[in-house]
Amino acid sequence: LEPADLPCADTRTLPDLIAAIRAGRRPSDFPEYAAMHQRFTPLEDGEAASRALQLLLNPPATAARLPDTRKRLLIAPGGMIPNGITSSLKNLIANLDYDRFDPYILLDASIMDSDPLRMAQFADFDKRCNWILRCGEMLVTAEESDTYQKFRIGTEGLSQQAMETIRTIFSREARRIMGDARFDVAIEFGGYAPYWSALIACSNSARKVCYQHNHLW
Repeated sequence: LEPADLPCADTRTLPDLIAAIRAGRRPSDFPEYAAMHQRFTPLEDGEAASRALQLLLNPPATAARLPDTRKRLLIAPGGMIPNGITSSLKNLIANLDYDRFDPYILLDASIMDSDPLRMAQFADFDKRCNWILRCGEMLVTAEESDTYQKFRIGTEGLSQQAMETIRTIFSREARRIMGDARFDVAIEFGGYAPYWSALIACSNSARKVCYQHNHLW
């Protein structure tokens, strides 16, 4: 694309620039405009706002949709690194009855983006899976931060008041990531991370499950 092809003044000197500014011509005043319009914006006819308004005021009739009676599953898979836990989840998803279940897998987008080995796991999952990507940082007030750090590193003996603070933090985090979405069952499949366990525990789900992939007392 050459500057001379554009629907504008092609100025190379200061006097020409001043003259072009004083002339104040519209792009459509230049002979190159028609070719550029056809090349880049052929669908722009100046009526987009009118069409959008008409669709808002007079929406077209839509066909009635049958209710989806499948159980919605929310699954936190752990780190999604290529290990036994991830293999176990892939096998579970591969054998899921999709006429009965609708799975949503919850991932940390920034961690996945930075690790090609984790990203490679995507290809092995059934295409009917839904993905929920966690982006951004958790919102914690200055007063909540110390309690959260104690919870995160596994400090024993947190008070009932501290646990109520943790519930407040993770209920807020669940709403930030998933909005008002509701699930029938929420599963923490990794089994070891305090963050994901608490997020699943505070999700908007009728039932919550935490898998452990070994024998722990």
